[in-house]
Amino acid sequence: MENMEQHSPPPEYAQVALESDLNNVHSDDSKEQEGFEMKTLDKSTDKPTVMTSDNEEYTAVNIEEEDEEVENEENHPNYPSNCLTRKIDQFDRYVSRLCRHHKNYIMYMIYGVLLAGYIIYFAIALTKDFHRALALFIMTVFAVMLVTYRLVGKYWGDLICSRIRDPCMMYIRKHWVVLKWVVHVLLLVALVAFAAAMGVFHSIINNPQQLVSAFGIVVFILFSLLCSKRPGWVNWRTVFWGLGLQFCLGVIILRTSVGFDAFLGLGKEVQTFLSYADVGAEFVFSAPLEVHFFVFKVLPVIIFFSYILAMLYYLGVMQWITERFAWVMQYTMETSGTESLCAAANVFTGMTTAPLIIKPYLDEMTSSEIHAVLTSGYATIAGSVLGAYIAFGISASHLLSASVISAPAALAVSKIFYPELGRPTTLNVINISTPKRKEKNILEAATNGAIDGLNICANVTTQLIAIISTLAFINAVLSWLGSMVDHPELSFQFICSYVLYPVAWLMGVDPEDCHLVAELIGIKTFLNEFVAYGQLADYIKNRHAGISPSMSVRSEVIATYALCGFSNFGGIAVFIGGLAPLMPQRKAELAILILSFICISRCRCVV
Repeated sequence: MENMEQHSPPPEYAQVALESDLNNVHSDDSKEQEGFEMKTLDKSTDKPTVMTSDNEEYTAVNIEEEDEEVENEENHPNYPSNCLTRKIDQFDRYVSRLCRHHKNYIMYMIYGVLLAGYIIYFAIALTKDFHRALALFIMTVFAVMLVTYRLVGKYWGDLICSRIRDPCMMYIRKHWVVLKWVVHVLLLVALVAFAAAMGVFHSIINNPQQLVSAFGIVVFILFSLLCSKRPGWVNWRTVFWGLGLQFCLGVIILRTSVGFDAFLGLGKEVQTFLSYADVGAEFVFSAPLEVHFFVFKVLPVIIFFSYILAMLYYLGVMQWITERFAWVMQYTMETSGTESLCAAANVFTGMTTAPLIIKPYLDEMTSSEIHAVLTSGYATIAGSVLGAYIAFGISASHLLSASVISAPAALAVSKIFYPELGRPTTLNVINISTPKRKEKNILEAATNGAIDGLNICANVTTQLIAIISTLAFINAVLSWLGSMVDHPELSFQFICSYVLYPVAWLMGVDPEDCHLVAELIGIKTFLNEFVAYGQLADYIKNRHAGISPSMSVRSEVIATYALCGFSNFGGIAVFIGGLAPLMPQRKAELAILILSFICISRCRCVV
């Protein structure tokens, strides 16, 4: 009783404790002596629980079951009769229960020791060579900012919202009719000033060929508007913000020295990171990796990258990045929470994996939202195959930036083709959290990631064998038909190079390279992006070697962005097979929407 007087329960537990007393829930004297201080009612299980001094709940019924289990073990005929063994077992149980009761304090002590050790290491590293430790410094500053943000949100978030954010939002809503025009004008002026400061206009004056790309964007938007389901219902805020985000990201990455160096350095680090897959491949295959480049060099990268991604998802790192990216698109483009989250997830996961994140909302989503989910899946690439493209020899920095800017562009183009005709249930829902992985620990998550990577390798290998063999047969037939009229050079690539020539030109490709880029677009659309990137890698190697056929650096960059995505006819079956089981009652609607996705996704890739 003295212990109870010294640690009186907070007022919020009084009613719950009273209800527990009324339900004849009593704790025996032994539990009071062990430090249990108050009783509450577990609302989820309707079982009496006990609060410890560090505010951690323990179910009293479970503790009684543990004591009963211990008693049964001691009465078991095989239980050791040696007195010393019994004392050791009792001491082990006492230590285990003590650790459970004071788990938070123990964790705080461990975290404190680790933090102190890291601070000492960090200080020594900066003192030895600051330039060498610059990456460590940046990561540490980012981690400190993240922890500070979380702590401020946890302890002062409600106060900040009630005192600052909510009054500001009320004022903005009250005067939004006037403020929205002021905001739009300021944003437009800022965008123009930003473009001028980055030398965009000066570059256009020196190279008028770049105006063709701007004209091409207008043409593709007009084409999308002509094919729109309801042209008059298009939300132009979504379109302009989507294109604006893409433009700003492109300028930051390609025009600013900070952005260019950051993505260039990130690309080099990713290449270095992926090169560690060669160590495992050399151990398994025991042969020079260049002998069978695709099998020994490319496929192991997919397994290794999938393995690492699975661990990052288990730790919650990728979920945090995805949710922040989705919030930016939702807040600026006025899209729903589900379609924004799925579009952001497609940057890192595959087109069949990303919809699993929003599975609880699929049945309630509008047709426009489903359309946006499918479009973003076709218009982006998965993180696992990103490593394979880098292994081909494609620029890692451009692939990374193409993956990021694809998400807002996909939503913008999708909302032109299929405007929102209803009201999404998650339109104003900001915090849609991604589900946690079901694995018990990080090792199980990593193992599942490696198995997923192996499945991807099998799928990629199967498709490439079938597609390349089919392409060879088609080219043989076309060559035979062309030889009848003295044109044996007729092939699928030859046809695409002429049919899709206007598309390549509107993208801003150098005129002398339009045939090659049009050929790559045709291969990517009708066959597979792996084949197209493999062909582009050959052109890049030819340019470095000074032989033909090759293309300019500008054309290579444009082609890298244009080929980014799963928008090909072979992907239709993959997407339907992965999404239809998640929404079986909407299969008919899905089959109707799927017909326009290739065209839409290709428009996203070339915008």
